[in-house]
Amino acid sequence: MPTLQPWKRQLARVLLPIITLGLTAVALELGVRISHRALFSTKNLAHGVPPVPFADYDAELGWLPHIGHTKVPEYDFTVDETRMRSNGSAHPAGGAQIMAFGDSFTFGDDVLDNQTWPAALENILQQPVLNAGVNAYGIDQACMRAEKLLAKYQPAVIIVAFISDDIHRAEYSYFSRKWKPYYEYGPNGLELKNVPVPTGFATPRRLPTLNRILCHSYLAQAIFKRTRFWDWYNGPNLVQVHDKGVEVATELLGRLNSVAQQKGTRLIVMPLATDGRMGNNEKIAPVLERLRANHIEVFDLASEFLQIPPDQFQGMFGPKAHYGPELNRRVGERVAAYLGSSPSSENR
Repeated sequence: MPTLQPWKRQLARVLLPIITLGLTAVALELGVRISHRALFSTKNLAHGVPPVPFADYDAELGWLPHIGHTKVPEYDFTVDETRMRSNGSAHPAGGAQIMAFGDSFTFGDDVLDNQTWPAALENILQQPVLNAGVNAYGIDQACMRAEKLLAKYQPAVIIVAFISDDIHRAEYSYFSRKWKPYYEYGPNGLELKNVPVPTGFATPRRLPTLNRILCHSYLAQAIFKRTRFWDWYNGPNLVQVHDKGVEVATELLGRLNSVAQQKGTRLIVMPLATDGRMGNNEKIAPVLERLRANHIEVFDLASEFLQIPPDQFQGMFGPKAHYGPELNRRVGERVAAYLGSSPSSENR
């Protein structure tokens, strides 16, 4: 029997375990796929379920609420054909129309349709209040949606509510495992980026190509779930592109105010305080200082709510760190009182 040359023996020693390992991995992959009944699946497994699962892709804004009635463990909600949340019943007839924009605090996570603050405001005023809030929106997306719908509905009043974390979100190109539009400063000033909004998931900065390959492997998912590399495999929740959120928010709200004034609409900017589980409240003060310097109307509920005793304030939040029914009702009452006592934009 002929003997192998030394270099061939060395090559065999290297290749044999590699081939054996590869065949074993293929067999295990097939076994795991069969157990999941997904033998021919090409699904991306690496990046998990987006924190905003009940949303549809939108090329301009990133995402919009899914139309229809949706049930989640803690509550359920209804979104109509206009992609706005129901207030639990038909809108009252007549009266000056009000539109509310913002994130999940305006949309009303944690509460039923008739327990959001726009629903409470509508019930008090007996005037139509349209809830155009969208889960996980940054202040940039809220302003973009407000500017877009302002031309269509021509409301008497628009209220843009925000939490401090929404200012951070204006610094991101990717948030809640979804790509989003964003603004950044360039040679020509503030420039819109990421439109049309990309689809798919962001990969980690380290070894992104390897992540893209492994993200379709059921075996890799089973292994990484049990290791400290799960965060790498699962991908980032956000991608930050700059740190100018305060400046971007101020400029976008100023631009929205100019558009609103041209259409005879009153803009009210309303910050809301959180209990700390969804970011702190640090970005609110610098934004309000700039807005007031630019003569933009502000109704500061954040400062007012932070005067509530901490234990009492904490108890007014829902399980997902959003306002519960009592706090939403208080927002509605305070906004109704403010609208009744404060001068209109024409008389300021």
